[in-house]
Amino acid sequence: MHGQKLYSFEGHEAPVYSICPHHMDAIHFIFSISFDGKIKAWLYDNLGSRVEYDAPGKWCTAMLYSTDGTRLFSCGTSKEGDSHLVEWKQSEGSIERTYSGFRKTSSVVHGVVQFDTAHNRILAAGEENRIKFWDVDNTNMLTCIEADGGLPRFPRLRFNKEGNLLAVTTLENGFKILANTDGLRSLLAFGRQPFNVFHVATMPETRDQARKVQSIFPEESTPCIALSTNDSNVIAACGGKLSKVLDDDDLLREIIVRVGFSTTLVRAALVCKRWYQHASEPAFLCRFRERHRSRLLGFYLVDKEGSKVASIRFFPMLPQPPELAVVIHRVVSYSLESYRGAPAKFLCSQSSRVLISLYNQNNRNKFTIGVHNPLCPERGLVVVPPCPHVQIQDVYYRNLLSVGEVDGLSYLHVSVVSNIQLTTSTVHVHMLRHGDGVWRMYHTLDTDQLLDLRQEPKAVFADNKIYIASAQKDIVVLDLNASSISTVQLPQGVEYGDRDIMLAKADDASGVYVIHVKKIQLHIWLHKGGNWLLIDTICLRDMVANLRIPGCEVEDEHNAPLQIHHVGDYAEFVFLEMGRCALHLDVKSMQLHKVYDMTEEELQLGDIHPLMMIWPPTFPVVKDNLFGWN
Repeated sequence: MHGQKLYSFEGHEAPVYSICPHHMDAIHFIFSISFDGKIKAWLYDNLGSRVEYDAPGKWCTAMLYSTDGTRLFSCGTSKEGDSHLVEWKQSEGSIERTYSGFRKTSSVVHGVVQFDTAHNRILAAGEENRIKFWDVDNTNMLTCIEADGGLPRFPRLRFNKEGNLLAVTTLENGFKILANTDGLRSLLAFGRQPFNVFHVATMPETRDQARKVQSIFPEESTPCIALSTNDSNVIAACGGKLSKVLDDDDLLREIIVRVGFSTTLVRAALVCKRWYQHASEPAFLCRFRERHRSRLLGFYLVDKEGSKVASIRFFPMLPQPPELAVVIHRVVSYSLESYRGAPAKFLCSQSSRVLISLYNQNNRNKFTIGVHNPLCPERGLVVVPPCPHVQIQDVYYRNLLSVGEVDGLSYLHVSVVSNIQLTTSTVHVHMLRHGDGVWRMYHTLDTDQLLDLRQEPKAVFADNKIYIASAQKDIVVLDLNASSISTVQLPQGVEYGDRDIMLAKADDASGVYVIHVKKIQLHIWLHKGGNWLLIDTICLRDMVANLRIPGCEVEDEHNAPLQIHHVGDYAEFVFLEMGRCALHLDVKSMQLHKVYDMTEEELQLGDIHPLMMIWPPTFPVVKDNLFGWN
């Protein structure tokens, strides 16, 4: 190396953003990509570029070859905020395939997606404080992880040569090293280092994909290891005696908070009294809840014939980690066949419980509610006393919130009574507290703002407020604490239609989400502090196209529109209907899956009710040293 210039590659009209040198046989060449998205290819001479074409998005893009040197990939972000990960047909200069899973966050660009590829045919990219993975032969995203948090919005990442370690930048001027089993052995060779243990957050779609993901990271049952250069609260998982770790209360809490499932948390609490005290502490449970949202176990599909139940079927969300196999089996084995043909209504499934109302044949305003516990069948059926009914002549009566759980123990019933002229209404709020056998009046409010209520979308109860859809574009907010009623208009340009809008409680319970589907796009709005904020816009075009649903080609959107069936709390997932299929969208991981195909006999899709994992966990009562604890 003598430092003399040999070649000068000139021809870009904008500054060069990235380069990609490569060789095939004896031919050496180099790709260069400028800030205007122009891709040029050069030989090592002074004769100018041999190839020129545009990168997707026409802005900042990087290119990489696969580790065997046969396949070419590029990843970048446009000025509009759209990110593109593609494979190229090298001989034609055209795109071979486009990988889905990115989201457009806003029109303001805050960074460029970075990516890398490993010898095990895996692509990885960093976006939205997470790391996303793809199999190079499958355009659908394999999985998405947060790596225990602390990642920047667009983390930089790089695989090692063997593909068993992945370095990822962090917010606090550090980095983490993610490792699979082979990579962990490599890390141990460096000596005694502090490690931070976390779990993969999203499971792959199929067994083949599971094997692919396990080549990067183990499943949720096996901890992954992340090495942080500046983490002051880490676990000494290497070296020393195990007792030195487990005897340290701070380290023990750091270990237990990462177990991932409430069922595993209960098992950890049974180890000894000290573990029990840590696991059941309210502050610890709040922290555990922040790290691990309740897992979606599956959904009930309820078919009706008129006012009678035709069937109630449970469909588990697959795959599920091995730790939940017993839980899933318990739910599948729990029968609700006794309601077949009965004048009943499936109200909801909340906090792992199922609420079903059984109507009086002679008076449909009178009904009894049964509370089922599919995850804990030994608790038996709990019957809620008949809901109160206001006996007033010449009025319109409506159950606004048939039964809503307040704290997992108490129940709320909200009804609205309007005069025959529809000029005024009275809201009656009754509560059934735990251990109390009678409904008691909680609130009575007179208002003229509830005269044009809508059946859909359903009302949402959060933070002692009830959000009710009204008129064409209103949300009426009934504040039970302040005994007040106010009205909020939907975001500009959004109106209620045919199952195209749903409401959902917000993360901190101080606001409400509006999820709006229009054509092939899903918009998520958050109302907080008196303003609407567009949180996300998700284009489902590529995802739907990859599912290849018969009669639902994305080019023919008007004949096969998307409809919303259910939205999970905090807008974490959405159940959609398209054509004769039910779809599940995981908003966090940006994955869309078909979960049900209607049979030829079915005229319409039944109602969908998701079932979540138990929260909070139920710990055994400690008395008289029942477990033989020291």
